[in-house]
Amino acid sequence: GIESDDALTKFLHFHEQYDEKILAAGINAYLKTKYTLLKSYPNVRLTLNKLKSKGYKLAIITDAPRLKAYMRLDEMKITDLFDVVVGYEDTNRHKPSKLPFRRALKLLNVKPSQALHVGDWKERDIVGAKKMGMHSCFARYGAEKQNKKIWADYYIDKFEDILKIVELIN
Repeated sequence: GIESDDALTKFLHFHEQYDEKILAAGINAYLKTKYTLLKSYPNVRLTLNKLKSKGYKLAIITDAPRLKAYMRLDEMKITDLFDVVVGYEDTNRHKPSKLPFRRALKLLNVKPSQALHVGDWKERDIVGAKKMGMHSCFARYGAEKQNKKIWADYYIDKFEDILKIVELIN
């Protein structure tokens, strides 16, 4: 909910301080701060370029609205590197539902066994990828406390480690 303008609206209503002037200022301050601080992990563009040069198709599967995902990708100047972005509105289901994964695979025209899903949320990313029969990779660098009972096929500590994983799979 924090990505939604509703979060601040609800906060203001809860504290009986709702005013559109305050709401507008709050949303603008949030967006300016968010985009000032938004940065990709090291070597993301370089790694994605290497994957693209090897012919890999790249997708984003997010529980966020697709527009919000594109806004982040645009801010990081990496939109052009992705073939597909699947957002919540594409299936109306959150990961680990199979539907977002299935949608991405269909749009990419790729079989689950040919796909590697990299994520930092075991309960959503790893479980969802495994349910679809995809290779799963847990990005430890983006994770908070995680469920130790969920095992990924692969683990990475830096974004560029993806290159080693795709070599292992192929």
